[in-house]
Amino acid sequence: SPVQTVEKSDNGYIVHVKDESFKVLVPIPGRHMVYNALAGTAVGLTYGLTLDEIKAGIESLQSLSGRFHILENEKKNITVIDDCYNANPVSMKASLEVLQDALGRKVALLGDMGELGKNEVEMHREVGRFAAEKDIDVIVCTGTLCKEMAEAAEEIKEDGIKLLLAAD
Repeated sequence: SPVQTVEKSDNGYIVHVKDESFKVLVPIPGRHMVYNALAGTAVGLTYGLTLDEIKAGIESLQSLSGRFHILENEKKNITVIDDCYNANPVSMKASLEVLQDALGRKVALLGDMGELGKNEVEMHREVGRFAAEKDIDVIVCTGTLCKEMAEAAEEIKEDGIKLLLAAD
């Protein structure tokens, strides 16, 4: 692999490739976004891009509405992670990981994940258990399948988490 190692720095990451390295700020939070940036680095190197071009590409990354889109209102100290478009267990867990590291009160508003196939009930329960294990103050579940998510969270929820099941 062209990417050898990566290390967290004060303001971003240092990516080591062969005899060189570059410092980069991944603009969208989450470990999964660092992995995406590293994959992009490997592809860029394969296609002959310079490290400066790769760094510029990573640092100009913007999320799309509904796809891990971060909305912030600093005046009211509110951060919203919008991952509603075609959400799935992996994307929901990634959002919950980022939410647990946020400052202030943390509220997860979770809805049904569609098009999951025959294991949809267990996948919703899996996300519910995952959410209950995170440092999140309130979990709100809405939707028919989200009832499963709420029930699974309720089974193992930590003390102090408030769990709400909102009717459709």
